[in-house]
Amino acid sequence: TGLRLLLNNRLVVLIGGNIDINNPNVLLANKNLVSPDITIEYMLTKDGRWRAVGFNRSSIVATDLTGSQRNKTGVKITYRKDYDKLTKAERILRREEKRKNKKEAAAEKQPLTKNN
Repeated sequence: TGLRLLLNNRLVVLIGGNIDINNPNVLLANKNLVSPDITIEYMLTKDGRWRAVGFNRSSIVATDLTGSQRNKTGVKITYRKDYDKLTKAERILRREEKRKNKKEAAAEKQPLTKNN
């Protein structure tokens, strides 16, 4: 949720936040939020698979009545792969599972040797 901006086809800025509507302490304290949730992604490759991501997440401590705010800030490198159809992803998973099963079957067929 929030605002999404795409700049130069490489830089993505996401601005928004989450509100816990089931907790009255959070609703009262939410008036005092200073910083929204912000994510900035820079696509390191033209296809956007590799990205550098910086973020700031705000959360309200709902256990106290003052509703203090905590921020989590960080940077990460991500890899993203999109599939046109779910069947492509399923084929890849099945292929990997078959390889694993073949390796396990080959290991079971090898005779045990006794060391005397």
